[in-house]
Amino acid sequence: DGPDEQKTIQPEFDVVDRAVSRTSITVSGPIGLAGHKSRSRGADKYGVKEADLLFITYAQEIFLHHSTAAKNGITPSQIRLALRRFDMYLSPAQVVRAVSIFVRDHGCATPEDESRVELTFCDFTAFLLRIDLYQLGPVTHFKGFRGVIDSFLAMSPSDMVDRVSQVSFPLIVGLVVLGFYLLLPLYGDEGLGVTRNHFA
Repeated sequence: DGPDEQKTIQPEFDVVDRAVSRTSITVSGPIGLAGHKSRSRGADKYGVKEADLLFITYAQEIFLHHSTAAKNGITPSQIRLALRRFDMYLSPAQVVRAVSIFVRDHGCATPEDESRVELTFCDFTAFLLRIDLYQLGPVTHFKGFRGVIDSFLAMSPSDMVDRVSQVSFPLIVGLVVLGFYLLLPLYGDEGLGVTRNHFA
């Protein structure tokens, strides 16, 4: 097959193989005696635990929110945004590298432009289950301003605020002090003398 032809990755995990549907996952309401709850029909149908279905349905919700409906696939840039819902913060370069290695590890070729790789929902769920094996590596392979942007995008929101505060706070304090001295002439010689005596 050519490098641009998309192939389906065969999941290694029984839970994904049995419980993931290409279109949707339907979990029926509780069955059993009135006032009691038993295993859902979805769990019985696929032979999995309800805890497994919780993860898969949550992954499905995120996939549908970020994926391109017309292609039924999700790109690395969309995967990076989806991973943030799982408190995983990676740079665009890290995600492209991780997804491409994952695809090649499962016997599929990747296009020359690896940012064009797409995963189906089944592939995306299998990738989430093994993400810890693929997220290691350099944050970016770019230098200069592009590298700074990639490093910034790999931070969590709290780290972003902390880094911005570390840079902006000294600048703001410096601007306030500079503005104070620039305004001193407006107070005249008397005000300037009082100020000098105050700091003497």
